[in-house]
Amino acid sequence: MLKSLCVVITLTLFPAALSAACPFSIEFLIDGNDGFNTGFNVAMADGVMVATAPSGQGKAFIFEKNIEGEWEQAALFHDPGGEGAEFGWSADTDGQRVIISKPLGRVVVYEKDAQDGTWNSVANLVLPIEQAEGDDLTYAWGSVVAIDGDVIAINDPSHFPQAIEIFERQEDGTWLNSDSLIEPDGLSVFSMPALDVRGDRIAWTASLFLGEPEIPDQVYVFERDPVRGWSHTTTIVDAQGGKFGQSLALGDDELWIGCPFDSQGLETDEPIGSVQIYEPHEDGQWALIDTLTPPLTFTGFSGNQFGAAVAFDEHFAVVGAPFRHNRRGVAYIYERNDGGAWEQVAFMRSFLPNFLNRFGRSVSIDGDEIVIGGQGVLGGVSVFPTSALPCFGDFNEDNVINGADVAMLLANWGPPEYIEPSCGDTNDDNIVNGVDLATVLSRWGQACN
Repeated sequence: MLKSLCVVITLTLFPAALSAACPFSIEFLIDGNDGFNTGFNVAMADGVMVATAPSGQGKAFIFEKNIEGEWEQAALFHDPGGEGAEFGWSADTDGQRVIISKPLGRVVVYEKDAQDGTWNSVANLVLPIEQAEGDDLTYAWGSVVAIDGDVIAINDPSHFPQAIEIFERQEDGTWLNSDSLIEPDGLSVFSMPALDVRGDRIAWTASLFLGEPEIPDQVYVFERDPVRGWSHTTTIVDAQGGKFGQSLALGDDELWIGCPFDSQGLETDEPIGSVQIYEPHEDGQWALIDTLTPPLTFTGFSGNQFGAAVAFDEHFAVVGAPFRHNRRGVAYIYERNDGGAWEQVAFMRSFLPNFLNRFGRSVSIDGDEIVIGGQGVLGGVSVFPTSALPCFGDFNEDNVINGADVAMLLANWGPPEYIEPSCGDTNDDNIVNGVDLATVLSRWGQACN
């Protein structure tokens, strides 16, 4: 792969701490005044990106690409209601509009003014007063949102059974609450950790709060018919356990379901996580076609939570494991090979000096760029082109694997100091040893472009 400089979004920029001079460590977007949870949510589409920091006052950043292809901050929004708590708990963009939620019954829609280029609030989608009275579950209304084109989907726990509220954009630019997609199985108490909308299809998760084994987590798929409107077409039931559907990514022909606490069939009792990939059949059912797992098992701190966030497009995919390396976090990058299968091609790690950043808490992908967000003491957001993915074994980034790389590997031999991930660790097992040396030697002389 070609190497190029990472595109870095800058508000207040803190260089990432290097681990033994490993040059491909990541730089983060950091809000120095209120950085906690910056990157809690990220979404990117068609040259527009939104990143949120729902803690404290609550804020949301909108970035756009300039004519040079660099990212620039275009807007910074706070809670329009002035209450200033948890604004930005969920967010999404389709490139034309940005939606930002505050889980007290409000979702704000922003659009860019075609004349002056500013971003402005154009709609407030709110929970009807008659539903909001006397029900604690209404607090979570809008805690998960998604947008694609003229359709916005919002979780609605004020219903019994719970539901997804559909808003559709009208010709005059207003948004009409056109439908309520009721949970088809009548489950009483569950959370709704994820939903996604793509064209005429919506997927969302029903996850039991207590994880009762007799009622497994499940993902519902609804589709829109031009005449009959939205209807439930299939239910995908968790066959393994492990918080099935804590994250979702819906494409034209695939549905990725993150299971960050999965341990079944993984030769460990530790919940290290997995991602299940489904594709639709002509009969409307979805079939499991692949399961991705972390490259190596990892114990402690609830495992990796591999699959806590997922995103994919035609060629690349990214899976977050925010509890990897003592909750510093890792994002694993996959590429679709010529046979259509997904192969891991890189992993990106947080080298910030403070742990608990949970790098990989949120991820998004658009074309040839990937954005990764964190959640924690510093938080942060990093966006980079797929052409800038680190080449395994090229530790000094000179685009060739040679003796200089072996020297860097040997300088980091053994386990890292404390919990810092090491430069030279090619397989992310948190130790530099003969396996890593063999990997570098097997690629000796290869060019990384």
